[in-house]
Amino acid sequence: MDELEPLTAGAMQRFLATQGSLDNLPMAVSLRAFYHMTVSGVPEQVHGIARALIAQLATLHSPEDLVIATVASRGAAEQWEWTKWLPHAQVPGSFDGAGTRRLFGDSLAEVEELLRGRLEGRTRFSREGQPLLDQPHLVLVLDGAMVPPDSAFAAPEGLQGVTVIEIVSGELDEPRGGLSIVVRSGKLQLESQVAGYDGTPDTLSVEAAEALARQLAPLRMGGDDDDEPLLANLDFTELLGLGDAGSVDVSRTWRPRSLAERLRVPIGVSEDGSPVMLDLKEAAQDGMGPHGLCVGATGSGKSELLRTLVLGLAVTHSSETLNFVLADFKGGATFAGMSELPHVAAVITNLADDLTLVDRMRDSITGELQRRQELLRSAGNYANIHDYEKARAAGAPLEPLASLVLVIDEFSELLTAKPDFIEMFIQIGRIGRSLGVHLLLASQRLEEGRLRGLETYLSYRIGLRTFSAAESRTALGVPDAYHLPRCPAPAI
Repeated sequence: MDELEPLTAGAMQRFLATQGSLDNLPMAVSLRAFYHMTVSGVPEQVHGIARALIAQLATLHSPEDLVIATVASRGAAEQWEWTKWLPHAQVPGSFDGAGTRRLFGDSLAEVEELLRGRLEGRTRFSREGQPLLDQPHLVLVLDGAMVPPDSAFAAPEGLQGVTVIEIVSGELDEPRGGLSIVVRSGKLQLESQVAGYDGTPDTLSVEAAEALARQLAPLRMGGDDDDEPLLANLDFTELLGLGDAGSVDVSRTWRPRSLAERLRVPIGVSEDGSPVMLDLKEAAQDGMGPHGLCVGATGSGKSELLRTLVLGLAVTHSSETLNFVLADFKGGATFAGMSELPHVAAVITNLADDLTLVDRMRDSITGELQRRQELLRSAGNYANIHDYEKARAAGAPLEPLASLVLVIDEFSELLTAKPDFIEMFIQIGRIGRSLGVHLLLASQRLEEGRLRGLETYLSYRIGLRTFSAAESRTALGVPDAYHLPRCPAPAI
């Protein structure tokens, strides 16, 4: 400055005086630089600024990069209930009665147990430490909660990749290390060991925070531009492209289907979000086969799966092309209301209370198999239903012959009461393919040896969570179904 001539030096001084500082600039905090933050002061404003901070973090960071856990006393819980909606607060693979578990509670020990996997392998905090590339940054909000001495968060030096944000309503008795954010009379003070700043607090109401969290709730990380859209959050009608379930246009959904589309229906979604299709056509037609097995323990979602399968086929096939016989040995509510479908020839329940119904069902099925055999023979000695349908499509004066799907729920108990019924199942397995008769056997339990002689005909297997590893091995050949999460839906 001394080397400048006076006019230029004066202009430089005026410029620096005017532009040396700018008002109303954002005050940014790097969470990676602090293992502990304290927000204290006027209670209403303390919660408002803490909510704004968490809301910004959740909005600007994906759940793959950031995990948010909240421990609040019962008196403070209403300030933080909204965080349950954040995808950053979910515990993947862990479920309770309300669905996926959330990192929220009034006990740090309870929440820390859910975080156990996230805390493993984290070293002591260091300002010079490199960001963890294989784990998300963890933010723990403490509001009125105690930290037990044996907690991983009790370490005075902190953990790498973890920031504890402690909420203190009122004045802070003594500094607690890390960064201190103090709110007084509408003013904000940021204080750390190396610097201090003053500013205006940015606050957010509970209502605004919850509205934001609800908007973020269904969002997940997308893939490449050419990835298929995720379907994991689609319900039954969306998966089938039906729109409003109350106004389904059957003239559209029952349209004649191509061979590839026939007897093919979505029954769920895979881990990558793509639809899981069940194709009842034989392997020669690129299907999974005409007959199958479904095993699932109580509460595994077996009944819901069977209903989804039946309704999915009924809404996409006319009664001229597909019929059902639905049987429930124990008389549960699996097929309740489905007798109203035009496709359903019979709904048979409470077989356990009247075993004569089992004999009548066997006679009816035997009669239907014989009728189909005679129809194919008298119509022109057709080898199978596919040849019959080809001739009919070519103009032959033949009556429609609908495929028939037999769904037998709790077949294992049926075989306990009527062991010789296995011969009927084997007969369907042997000749059902050519006659257009499909068999799906479902049960809560499956003992080893129960399927004697029938295994070779069951071309597809669906395993929901089982009661034991042995039952999973009997159904699938592997114990994996026993280790599925204890919630409805997951299947192999």
